[in-house]
Amino acid sequence: MFSKELQIMDHNTATYMIDELQEELDTTKEQLDTTKEQLDIANSMNLKKDDTISSQAEEIIRLRQLLADKGVEA
Repeated sequence: MFSKELQIMDHNTATYMIDELQEELDTTKEQLDTTKEQLDIANSMNLKKDDTISSQAEEIIRLRQLLADKGVEA
C-alpha cells in the first residue's frame, strides 16, 4: 500500500513538473514571438531608411551633375 501511494505521488509530481515546464515554455514562446514582431518592425523601418538614403544619394548625384553642367563646383 505504501509503495502504491509513493508511486501515485511520483506520478503526480512528474505531472506537476511537466505542467510547470509547459507553462514556462509557453511564456518563453510568447516572448520570442513578441521579440520577432519587434525585429520585423525594426527591419521594415531600416529598409525604408535604406530606400530613403538611396533616393537621397541619387538626388545628390543628379544635383551635382546639374551644377557641373552649369560650371559650378559642388
